[in-house]
Amino acid sequence: MQYRDIEDLYRLPVVRLPKPLTDAEWPKVMNALQDTLDKARANLNAHIIRFELHMRYEELKLAIRKHCVQLPRTPRMLLNPMPIDFIFTPKCRAALERPLDFSVRRVEDPFEAMVPALLKKWNTDVKKKLTRYLRRNLRRIPAGVDPLNLAIAIFTCSRCTDFSSHVPARARTMRYPEVLCHPCLRLEHGNLPHAEDDLYTRIVTRPNFMDDRYERNEEQKPLPCRCVPFDAGRLKDGPVAVASIERMRRVVSALGLDGARATTDELKACGGWLRCTLCEPGGPEEPVKRVYDWVAAFDHEYVHFCNSIDDDAERDSMWQRVDQPEVLTTIQELEPAARKALLSDRRPYWCCSLCWNYESSIRHIKTHLRDSHKIEDTDRAIRDGTIFRHPWIDPEGGRCVQVLRGDGSAHEEVSEGTAYSSDSGSDSE
Repeated sequence: MQYRDIEDLYRLPVVRLPKPLTDAEWPKVMNALQDTLDKARANLNAHIIRFELHMRYEELKLAIRKHCVQLPRTPRMLLNPMPIDFIFTPKCRAALERPLDFSVRRVEDPFEAMVPALLKKWNTDVKKKLTRYLRRNLRRIPAGVDPLNLAIAIFTCSRCTDFSSHVPARARTMRYPEVLCHPCLRLEHGNLPHAEDDLYTRIVTRPNFMDDRYERNEEQKPLPCRCVPFDAGRLKDGPVAVASIERMRRVVSALGLDGARATTDELKACGGWLRCTLCEPGGPEEPVKRVYDWVAAFDHEYVHFCNSIDDDAERDSMWQRVDQPEVLTTIQELEPAARKALLSDRRPYWCCSLCWNYESSIRHIKTHLRDSHKIEDTDRAIRDGTIFRHPWIDPEGGRCVQVLRGDGSAHEEVSEGTAYSSDSGSDSE
């Protein structure tokens, strides 16, 4: 019993009787205490069950990681289903609810045996749902083309779109497989006092179920939101989704790629840069002040058109590819300064590819590389993939490079953290 429960019990009149209890009076005392004792027993039972579920949940998470992750890690290995996606399947639930075995004998981990089949089925089912989503919102897809691999295949989050003034475009929209880990697709919001009757569900669906701050018997409290298995139905459908796809199509086409067939890998490999003709009117012969990679270009269109879903000629012609050798040379010269700025930025969240699960800010990752792997050159570790940005907690933003300032030639790289805040409108230099 918790301290407050003991205090409540002590305040009961039958407990505070100033005389010894007789056999005749004892049943009266028990009748008065029965509800309190039953509640205390139920609370203790729930606390024990939560502790056991916490331990089993960790085993399930570890089994998923062992199956999906190999060293050295890559960003793709971190884009996988979560334990919440499986905890309501009959076999997985039975394994989670089994009592803990504290004996010294070796017991086979049931999750290691069942996870491969669970993952295979889950990936197949989710791919089908996401493909159906794209087919509803894309134009005609050429035969033999996998919609999930298309460069223009964009998934739009319903909830993030509703709060679009506070959420950047790259957070509202996702690609495959990054969409698999978008948090909104595993959260249900609303007034949920006891959405399910059984104790198991009330415990495992609490967002802080695995948190150290989980209070004893917290599962009895009302919920403003709860965790649910991945639900592609929470993606935005209709005109808003189509508008996001068409925004990416304009970027892809401006880079000289076929919007109907170009893949995401081809888009990433093209390495092209774009200028915004709305910020910098004029033809290719005009001096270039600022250029965008494809990620930053997708975000920048929001500056001019916000959530508008109307097509117009101005929007269709806003991007122009930059091919001038002197501009490309300038961008190349700015690379060392850009990497140096990134190494001093505390905001990005990095993963170590040489460890199973080490993730941290740049300050701690530098120490980790030096102490654990004898690596002193963090810049090179970024370039060769030894460390990489976390693909869904902190996805890498786009790059907006300021090539020319005013009439001078002072070159600087606008950092990822400020590249978008500087786009509050057209150039005012």
